[in-house]
Amino acid sequence: MDKVEAYLKVVPLPLIALGAIAFFGILIIIPRRFRIQITVGFMTMWMMVNKLTGLGMVAYFSKTTAAVACIGVGFAAMLDREPRRRIPVLAWLYVVAALGGFVFVLGVDDRIEALVVRFQWFVMVICAMLLARTVTDQRTLCRVLHGIVGGLVVSVVILLSAILFARGSSFKGGVGRFTPYGGLPNVYGLIFIFGTIFTVYFGVYGKTQWIKPFLLAVATISFGLGVLTAARTIVFGMVIGLSPLGAYLVRRPTIAVIGAVIVSLLLGWVLRLGDEQADLSRLRTLQTSRYVIWDAYWEIVRERPLFGLMGVKGENSKAAWQVGEHPHSAYLHTLYLGGMVFAAPQFLLILVSIIAVFYAIKRRKSLPYDPVLIVCCGVLLLDMYLLAIFGGAIYYPTYSWAFIHVFLAVLFLGIAGDARAIKKAARAQTTTQQAAPATGRLALP
Repeated sequence: MDKVEAYLKVVPLPLIALGAIAFFGILIIIPRRFRIQITVGFMTMWMMVNKLTGLGMVAYFSKTTAAVACIGVGFAAMLDREPRRRIPVLAWLYVVAALGGFVFVLGVDDRIEALVVRFQWFVMVICAMLLARTVTDQRTLCRVLHGIVGGLVVSVVILLSAILFARGSSFKGGVGRFTPYGGLPNVYGLIFIFGTIFTVYFGVYGKTQWIKPFLLAVATISFGLGVLTAARTIVFGMVIGLSPLGAYLVRRPTIAVIGAVIVSLLLGWVLRLGDEQADLSRLRTLQTSRYVIWDAYWEIVRERPLFGLMGVKGENSKAAWQVGEHPHSAYLHTLYLGGMVFAAPQFLLILVSIIAVFYAIKRRKSLPYDPVLIVCCGVLLLDMYLLAIFGGAIYYPTYSWAFIHVFLAVLFLGIAGDARAIKKAARAQTTTQQAAPATGRLALP
């Protein structure tokens, strides 16, 4: 049975349609100033829930309505009345690549599922770009990040409930990895990376004093649950993403000490919750089967280097039959799907996004954002590109990780453009000021 058919047997189309109608009905009555925060928060949480297969009907409903959550964010962004930025020209390559992706899966065995995924990715790209348009300064950026933090808070409650009330079944037997409600650590755990970064940021730099200890507590629990996954990509991703904040906290010893006390107490408590079942020894080794899988996919890519699966019959869009597993790499999977024709625009976007991040960080003090937050967002995007070597979530439309990737990439392309414009204006003003006295002297009698 096709996977789409299987989902629709559990969650029929009328129920999906009813859920979508109810969602947008609620969205319309939400005050405009809260729509972006609420929709982003819901999407962040909802896309994490669809990874928890043990939740049964709830997980399947979340999986089949992932696009609805994205459209909700795009809808809120369209209704927003704040000033909007122009979408950078290069960012439209995301749309071109998303549309082109349909061509490469027309002949695969799982064509229906592959086309649905391509459609969901197209929807996600459009909605992420619409959201990036609404961000023009620190306040509008914080609106989006407040939503992400809210989504993490709810997600932490859900995940923590598994370890508190079903500890015996929350760790995979013989492996010792935290698998709440059947969720795979490398899959649901991505929320700990970006969610923890922004929660720590607002726990330190937020304006509301009373909520800071709460946010630091949530971030600590999130980090602890991330460690219990025993997933190296999750733990290393969190460490890399939090490193800029660690560097800034050194300059604020009082907050650093208070934060250290909260972190040490709560982190110790979370790790003790999984003390009997968790096996964290795999974090100390780099042994993995990925190397063998990558080598097998490189052979396939070399056979079809330009067009990937275009015109190929009998293949699967997610994994090659002869390998039996997906590539465990966003870059290899892109090459497997469409060869260099499909991969080239996306790899170009990665390159220019990385350049944009470094340029924005270099010019961060001239921008209308907190320099610390610019660094945090930039490092997170670089972190995403690094971890994409080891997983494919960055291009998969049922992950909030993928949505935030496109949002940040488009945003940094725009911010880099802003920085260039500011630099050009400052240079023109300096030139004018230097020329004015000379003109004045010539005009004197």
